[in-house]
Amino acid sequence: MKTRHHYPILLIALLLGLMGFAEHAQADYTLGHYTRVEADNNTIKLAWTKTTGSQGTMSLQFRYRVRWRESGYSTWKEKTTTDLNFTINGSYNTMYEVEVISEAIYGTGGGSYGVRKVSTIADPELPGELTITPKELTMEAKANGKIVIIRCNKPFKFKGLDAPRWLTYSGGVTGYKDRLRLLVLALANTGPERSATITFKTTAGNVTLKVTQKGETPAADTETPKPGHFVLGYPKAISPTAIEVKWTPAKDNVTAQEKLRYRVKCIRHSDGKEVKTSPELTNQTEYTITGIEPETEYRIQITVWDEANNSDGYGDPIVKTPPAADTEKPKPGGYVDGYPKAISPTEIVVKWNKATDNVTKQEKLRYQVRCGLFKKLVKSSPILTDETEYTITDLPYSDMTYDISVKVWDEADNVTFYSVKEVKPLEKEPKPTVQVSSVMLDQPKVTIDGDRESFRLEATVLPANATNPALQWSSSNESVATVEAVSLSSMLKSGTVEGSAVTVRIHKKGKAEITAQAMDGSGKTASCQVEVISTVGNETIDGLRVYAVDGALHLTLLAPQMVHLYDVSGALVRTMDAPAGDHVLPLAPGVYLVRIGEQIAKVLIK
Repeated sequence: MKTRHHYPILLIALLLGLMGFAEHAQADYTLGHYTRVEADNNTIKLAWTKTTGSQGTMSLQFRYRVRWRESGYSTWKEKTTTDLNFTINGSYNTMYEVEVISEAIYGTGGGSYGVRKVSTIADPELPGELTITPKELTMEAKANGKIVIIRCNKPFKFKGLDAPRWLTYSGGVTGYKDRLRLLVLALANTGPERSATITFKTTAGNVTLKVTQKGETPAADTETPKPGHFVLGYPKAISPTAIEVKWTPAKDNVTAQEKLRYRVKCIRHSDGKEVKTSPELTNQTEYTITGIEPETEYRIQITVWDEANNSDGYGDPIVKTPPAADTEKPKPGGYVDGYPKAISPTEIVVKWNKATDNVTKQEKLRYQVRCGLFKKLVKSSPILTDETEYTITDLPYSDMTYDISVKVWDEADNVTFYSVKEVKPLEKEPKPTVQVSSVMLDQPKVTIDGDRESFRLEATVLPANATNPALQWSSSNESVATVEAVSLSSMLKSGTVEGSAVTVRIHKKGKAEITAQAMDGSGKTASCQVEVISTVGNETIDGLRVYAVDGALHLTLLAPQMVHLYDVSGALVRTMDAPAGDHVLPLAPGVYLVRIGEQIAKVLIK
């Protein structure tokens, strides 16, 4: 029988046992350290020593995790490597945080090499931005020096200085730097104040510095004062003949502000003539120009001088004075020949020439046509501007003479009047006479059978535009019926009645013809036939008149008579011995029988 060898299986078991032992053994390791952390343009170069160690009987192998981020950001970027160096590609002019962390490939162990900060340089393709502090130097007359600092957004190298012989410098200027500190030196100045501009030359460009050095003897003042400005809203016209000017003080490099001198000029804009000039003003910032013309444009100039007679101006704004107060009335231009004149019984046309004024333009003058009667205004036009004609209409009287005038105002409300003209409207033409062509009554025939004591009769006259539509009424038998005007409460005993309607009063049985006749001479008439079969009252007894009016019994007796009065039941109401003449006896409403001698009449009292 063949014997089998189990060496591979035993070897694997041995390795697994050793690994299991290593896992439970304490790791012993030593971290390396950085050997390089630096920026090269926009890249960051990292290098480090390896981490070494063991765990039990097993030597540990390590790999490295490299992390980086822009400073201030929370998100890390990372890569893993087994090398001992790494290059990060970043951005120019940026601060980065970088970290290397070692990790055991098998087993445990390793750790962080620490976080380092490193900045990349500015982009060399971009121009440098140089600044210098301070931008100007003022140095004493004696030999002295002052520090200046030049900065740039990328490393630069100092190349030299352009300066006059009395200026030089001192300071470390070798190599590339992003900040350079120099001492500017000036020689002693025994003369007047002097100044110069220094140019510092660098690989990133040039930067300049102005240097002023005081002198042991004062320099001549050749610099003009620096004007202030006009106060807001000035200069301004304060009347038709005055302009007020206000300004802020000027400044000077030598002369004290309170010793600067000013002069104000007023120049007419239309021809450039200087019309007013102020005296010389010291330590003063306002002035009023007077005695100039109204409604005129002026240029206002202010000149300022220092003690060395250097001068400058504030400019020359234009100001217009307002018009003078207008107190003069307009001058009327008179009426156009032949006007005002009447053109109808109710119309008068008024035409006038334009007025003139010393200030207001003609087209802005205002007019009002006025029509008066007996010193009282009866008609007036609306306010008219730039008009010279108006027609007065609807005059109330054609037979009166009217007073016509025109009122005129200027823009200052000065008022005057054109002369008053008397005008009488044209007379009305008489209308053609239209005669009555026919007369019609509303009742051509009326029969009374004790039912009424009177009735109304109305007439219609044609044509409706008849010149004289008046009618005359009459009764052919006034003992039977008479006519009364409708506006009268008493009966007309005789004569004629006029009007378009009448009241016919019934007196006794019989017949009568009521006639309406036109009064214009046309001869047109209309008649109503009245037949009285019986009466309610108001009968006439043989020349005696018995009738009722306004709640009373009326009697007209030709001779003395004994009068007996009965009610409808036959009871005697009253007896009276009445003399001849008219009598009025008030009675209560009702029907009564009146007995005069042997005659009996019936009356109705209302």
